Amino acid sequence: MREKRNGKKYRCAGYLCLAAVCLALSGCAQSGKEQQEEYKQQGIVAMASGDYDQALDLFGKALDLSGGSVGAQEIDICYYKAAALYQAGQIQEAIAVYDALTEYDEQNADAWFLRGSIYAGQRDLEKALENYRQAVKLDDENYDLYIGIYENLNALGYQEEAAEFLNMALEIEGDGAYNCLNRGRIYMILGQYDAAEKALLKAVDKKEDEARVYLAQIYTLQQDADSAQKMVDAYLESKNVSSEGLTLLGNMAMDAQDYAQALEYYQQGLACAQVTNARELRKNEIAALERCGQYEDAQTKLAEYLEDYPGDQVALQEQQFLTR
Repeated sequence: MREKRNGKKYRCAGYLCLAAVCLALSGCAQSGKEQQEEYKQQGIVAMASGDYDQALDLFGKALDLSGGSVGAQEIDICYYKAAALYQAGQIQEAIAVYDALTEYDEQNADAWFLRGSIYAGQRDLEKALENYRQAVKLDDENYDLYIGIYENLNALGYQEEAAEFLNMALEIEGDGAYNCLNRGRIYMILGQYDAAEKALLKAVDKKEDEARVYLAQIYTLQQDADSAQKMVDAYLESKNVSSEGLTLLGNMAMDAQDYAQALEYYQQGLACAQVTNARELRKNEIAALERCGQYEDAQTKLAEYLEDYPGDQVALQEQQFLTR
């Protein structure tokens, strides 16, 4: 969930009875804030375990403690509540949460994107595109947003509409390292590897080290192993190695069936000072352990993973396989 709140005050119509709460509280006491956070965290745990009814009850209790002023915490709880409603199959109720969020903050790109994703999943393409286009209008330089919309639509078979958003992203002005890197990523998705290489090399010239990982992918696809390895080595020697970059390298090694190397990259990623994709890395580490034949270690890691993400059905099925 991208952080777009910035502490701004909102009202969540239909989910916070502010008038009634104001009669009981003139402001949320610290104990109330602490209780609200506790309910929120309990709701997140319940949602992760698949107990959506319990999660919704807890999120409702958290929202009841909002007091007369509704800020970033309450908005965040609304996002979790919408996710729980969607997972529980209460589609219209989830949409209603996003309706409230967009009504009281028309500049909220996250809510437009998430509501568009629900409409896309319901095969209401017209409404999905309306919401997606509004999202990118509001956050028009967010390449990850364009790519996320592309991935959603493409997965549902709307290839033409999906490509529209990648082409929109290519129209973003700017020639900085960030622009060149992401332009290269998009050209790669489109299969335009010459254009991707050109953009990524430009990003490297502008000191964007992560571009080397994508260049390594291109050279691997072109069966230029030497150039690919040079890019990998240069990236690993840089001062900007990230958990995301190491994940990409691990995935490349998995594709090449070099499972020991993949495992090493994933574990290096988990050891980074700042890990922004821990869940993905942990799942990938388990897969690499299995491929390496380290089944006991894989089983141990999987059990630890499921303690944190008990609602992951794919991981639960994998646990059944490993314990046979």
